[in-house]
Amino acid sequence: GTNGRFGALANYYLGGPAPAAGRRSRGDLVPKWINGPATLDAYATGVAAEGQQYSPFNCLLGDLHDLFLVSNCDPLATRPLPPGVHGLSNDLFDRPFAKVTASCQRLQDLVSKGRDIEPDELLALLGRFEACAGEAEAPDATDRLELRRQTPMVIDPVHGTRCATVVLFEADAEVRLVERRFDAHGAATAQDEFRFSVTAARGAP
Repeated sequence: GTNGRFGALANYYLGGPAPAAGRRSRGDLVPKWINGPATLDAYATGVAAEGQQYSPFNCLLGDLHDLFLVSNCDPLATRPLPPGVHGLSNDLFDRPFAKVTASCQRLQDLVSKGRDIEPDELLALLGRFEACAGEAEAPDATDRLELRRQTPMVIDPVHGTRCATVVLFEADAEVRLVERRFDAHGAATAQDEFRFSVTAARGAP
């Protein structure tokens, strides 16, 4: 948001039946952080305390200064994150799936070049759909859970990747948000870009 707050939410994939009815919506977690008055530490602590009211999730919440991981899948997971490159999938945070490890390394390689990173470079990283080295090929293409573990981008007519989003915070307090959308076959169908300025200081809603 223009206040410098951001968040990203990933459902924790357990397989099996759908989550139990009556749970609070995980979709509220990021908007309430971006639009609310609480400090980052207070909001993250509050979400962690109420975590069992939601279906399983991992959530990244941040501002221009700090980044928190909040999860109800691992009681020890909720914590501030140190500077660096981290990966989040539909499993435990930083779990060494090949696609997470490989994607983090590719991002680190881009950062190490010491130049501005273009959105297309990051979208290319997110749009990879071949299995990453170090992970066995799925024995059956219908094994959707195994394919999710292997590939940054999942091609599936029901639960496949439908968009990839890049958010860049630039040194002049400008934010670029680029979203690329895909069809059921993994082909890019459209792309939008938004730019806005961060105007509020830390702690401001």
